[in-house]
Amino acid sequence: MVSRIIYWYLYADHNPLELQDPWAPVLADSIRALAWLANPECWASFFSRITFSWFTNLVIRTWRRKSLHQEDLWLLSFENTSSSLMQTFRQAYNKYRARGKRFNVMIILLRLYLPELLWIALLKLIASVFLFINPIMLNRIITFLKPTNQEPLWRGFFYSTIMFISPMLESLFTNQHEYQLNMITMRMKTCMTAIVYHKSLRLSHTAKQQFSTGEIVNLISVDTLRIVDLINNINTLWSAPLQICIGLYLVWLQLSYASLAGFSYMLLIVPVNIMLTNLIRSFQLRLMTRKDSRSKLMTEILDGIKVIKLNAWERHFESKINNLRALEMKQLKYIAYCNTFMTTFFSSGAIFVALFSFMAYTLMSVDNVLDANRAFVSLSLFNIIRMCVPLTFLPLFFSFAGIAFVSINRLNEFLNAVELSDYSENISSPARPESTESTADDLAIRIQDGNFNWITDDPIPTIHSVNVAIKKHSLVAIVGGVGCGKSSLLSAILGEMEKLNGKVEIDGRIAYVPQEAWILNATIRDNILLNKKYDEKKYKKVLESCALQLDLAMFAAGDLTEVGEKGINLSGGQKQRISLARAVYSNSDIYLLDNPLR
Repeated sequence: MVSRIIYWYLYADHNPLELQDPWAPVLADSIRALAWLANPECWASFFSRITFSWFTNLVIRTWRRKSLHQEDLWLLSFENTSSSLMQTFRQAYNKYRARGKRFNVMIILLRLYLPELLWIALLKLIASVFLFINPIMLNRIITFLKPTNQEPLWRGFFYSTIMFISPMLESLFTNQHEYQLNMITMRMKTCMTAIVYHKSLRLSHTAKQQFSTGEIVNLISVDTLRIVDLINNINTLWSAPLQICIGLYLVWLQLSYASLAGFSYMLLIVPVNIMLTNLIRSFQLRLMTRKDSRSKLMTEILDGIKVIKLNAWERHFESKINNLRALEMKQLKYIAYCNTFMTTFFSSGAIFVALFSFMAYTLMSVDNVLDANRAFVSLSLFNIIRMCVPLTFLPLFFSFAGIAFVSINRLNEFLNAVELSDYSENISSPARPESTESTADDLAIRIQDGNFNWITDDPIPTIHSVNVAIKKHSLVAIVGGVGCGKSSLLSAILGEMEKLNGKVEIDGRIAYVPQEAWILNATIRDNILLNKKYDEKKYKKVLESCALQLDLAMFAAGDLTEVGEKGINLSGGQKQRISLARAVYSNSDIYLLDNPLR
């Protein structure tokens, strides 16, 4: 029950963390404290954290019920919620942009989470050290068991104890490394998803033509995941050479110069690795191009599905989708071939390293005898090199890196796209901050010598020499022929056109009603409220003012009727009246109506 109450407070539409109320900070602190109590990880002891025993109750409960329900899960800790993560990311982003640099998502994420990543790297370092203790202890135990050995008995017990404990400690540090790294990458993915979403709302008209909806969806669902894969394997970049060096040094102690034969084979792997990585990167670029084309075509098909069905064009568009998918699968096949060859080649590497090293050791001198001590310890080291990061996962890391760098470039290109004009930041609306630069006291809108264009790079303005001064509490009609720029002027006021020169000042919050109504796949009431608090008296007055009462009487569920995608079950007039009611209910200062009652 406590968890449900906290969930309601944290995630309901009337989130108290967003309320402009003097008690909001106190309430927010209380909610964070309750969420802290509801999540056992937050108050778990040190031993419980390192052994993950705080998770045991949920496992037992799931085993008994044979299922897991939403109410069984704990709340996220406050620092892991999307709102908290996005707030932290925005602060780092604003500091970075204040220096006038191009947006680079990886630089910001690394600066933001560098302390945590360094701590995780330390855990990986300790785990790598414990990994090689067993072969050292194996050498000591075999030496201790020789008949000629004169060491006291307690040393044998000591070596055995260390050999027993070291795998457990290595497992402990490895699992802590994996868990904490997964937590960091989860936060990074949340930040990237949120910033892409917010950027998509701020794209200029030119940028919207450059990036389709399908491409933006791919950025969120595909590219962010590939960047996360790179971060998940980032410690491979330094731990792999470290483990190779430690392993080769210990092999050197056993086989001396003969170990150079195996090391030479490892050096031969490097150019093959570089070639395969470049090949995978080129295939990945082609794959993303094919994927974007398919997503774009699918979006167009879904938008025009009614026309396609009426004209029986299903087979034609189905073949076009299948052809694009075949091209996409072709690139996926090439990538799979490269990854298969790379994995097979590198996985068998340790076998050849051991073979060449033992062969060289026995051939270098007749005095070189491959005794049990030397053979078992060397094989143990070769097995560690084979099973751990160096030879098995190094190629995967380079594969992840090649794919991720393509995604990073795509993400940076999108995040550096042109946004709405800078002066639009002065427009105060439910999605924009209050105006910091106001016009004269009696003016709501003022444009001086404004030249505006839809295309950023075109020096010829679409509308030019605009001088407008609109007083508060006034009704102004813009009249003109078709194509004379009436809608463009409203778009310029909204900041959706590129301002070439001139000055624009807005004083107040704006509500906009377009020619084509924008309708959500939700109830009629939700379309009107648009996440605002429900006020019954105000709501009924809005319905009466917008002539919606007769429309609602036609539906069995009234204003709770579910509206289909793009208002498919509503007439054109009903959609426009709902759009108008939404604007009226927003209680804005300025209303821009682009011929909604035609």
